[in-house]
Amino acid sequence: MWWWIEKLLIIVSFFISGGFSAYGSMTWGKLSEKK
Repeated sequence: MWWWIEKLLIIVSFFISGGFSAYGSMTWGKLSEKK
């Protein structure tokens, strides 16, 4: 019963880390364009 919760946490953690990296690259690109 708990296996799907563990898989969900793994997927969510990967999604959050990927989202932060994508958001960081987008923000860095916008800052570079302003300079």
